[in-house]
Amino acid sequence: MPPRAVSQALEPTQSNLSSEKLLSLIETLAELSEPARLQDLSRMLGMNSSTVLRFLAALQHRGGASCCSSTTPPPCWSRAT
Repeated sequence: MPPRAVSQALEPTQSNLSSEKLLSLIETLAELSEPARLQDLSRMLGMNSSTVLRFLAALQHRGGASCCSSTTPPPCWSRAT
C-alpha cells in the first residue's frame, strides 16, 4: 500500500468514529484518580451522555468499567479493577 493510502486509512472516518469515541472513554477512565459522574465524563469527552452511557454499559458488560452505585446519586463510573 502506498504511504498516502496508509495515512488515509489511519485517519478517523465516519465508519470508525464510534471506535475513536470508545477509545477516548477508555483512556479517560484509565486516567481518572477517582470515579466520575456520567455528566462529568460527557463534558470531559465532549459527547452526549446517552453515547457515553451506552459505551459504559458495554464496558461494564465486558468487565472494563464499573458503576459505583453505592455512592449517593447519581452513580459514578470508574475503570474496573
